[in-house]
Amino acid sequence: MITPKDTIGYIQRRRDSEGNETFKFIEAKVKRVNIGKTKTSVYTKEFYPLDAEEIESNTKMIDKGKGILLVCEPFLLKDGDSDYYKAVVDHWNTYGVKHWWEE
Repeated sequence: MITPKDTIGYIQRRRDSEGNETFKFIEAKVKRVNIGKTKTSVYTKEFYPLDAEEIESNTKMIDKGKGILLVCEPFLLKDGDSDYYKAVVDHWNTYGVKHWWEE
């Protein structure tokens, strides 16, 4: 269950005019959780309302997968995770991202 004490992480992918890929790590404190009849919405200052079920599903996928990081999908951050994600994004921006099909 997501609470206002939680923090959402998001890795944004951007392309410049030449097609070069860059990434930005965004973290957003949960401001409010609205439990509705059909879905639970999570509100932050940085994002549009997010679906709590999607956030929890993405977080489980990252936790269970070894070395999996999701880009353009919101997930819950645990204590100390933000430094790791910042380092990964800095590495990607410096050296590029190697996709699994390029190995």
